Amino acid sequence: MLKAPRVQKYDCRNCVYDDTLNYACIEHSIDVKVGWEIKQKWELASDIIPGPDPYTNGDSAYKPDNADSDFTDVRYKYTWKIIPYSVVSFNVRPNAKLDRIFQVETQLNVDQFKSSFYLAFVYY
Repeated sequence: MLKAPRVQKYDCRNCVYDDTLNYACIEHSIDVKVGWEIKQKWELASDIIPGPDPYTNGDSAYKPDNADSDFTDVRYKYTWKIIPYSVVSFNVRPNAKLDRIFQVETQLNVDQFKSSFYLAFVYY
């Protein structure tokens, strides 16, 4: 007879057969943490090549290589990144016993497994 697991507990035990002397059970515990991180950054944009200023029509008085002008073509970028993730750890322990004949216990344990991806928006 299969028994219902203990809910809202750290560990659960499911038995296929269980009497006072013999049993065949699986004990397991699973922890899942789900969340997200948000990262923002405002920085100097070094990954773009500055072109001519569209507002001056390429007038030489506004070009950075003109020694008489203090104009510098500095561009910034804003990066916003959202990173959803899940962290899973679990422990499974199947065990069985036939009185005076056979007894076995094994254990599988995964301490922590994290998976994530990200979605980024970059504004220049």
